[in-house]
Amino acid sequence: MIDNDPQNTLAFQYLSGFLLLNRNLNAFRELYDMYYHSDIWPELSLSQQQAVVALEQDSPGNWAKMGVSLATEQAYGSFAQDLADKRGYINFVEEIAKNHGNTYWFYLLFKDRGGKK
Repeated sequence: MIDNDPQNTLAFQYLSGFLLLNRNLNAFRELYDMYYHSDIWPELSLSQQQAVVALEQDSPGNWAKMGVSLATEQAYGSFAQDLADKRGYINFVEEIAKNHGNTYWFYLLFKDRGGKK
């Protein structure tokens, strides 16, 4: 649909969201490689930026050129630090959720397929 009707951004947004909700980061990466910086996908949403960070965890030097904002980079630093600092807590997931429960990273690590913790 995207190739046949590039103005149909709703279909594209649905596909992107579907891939992220299903944790299909490989397909999201393919979509990114094909369409990011095009008329269809000129910029990344916050969740999409967080997915890029998840894909490129080992290459933080690539994040900015891939469309990740400095604020998202800093948020990931805070998330990663909290994961390390609170690892031994009995209420680990709840502690991480306090500051990061609304992030895609939290969703990837802690939400089950039914959308619950």
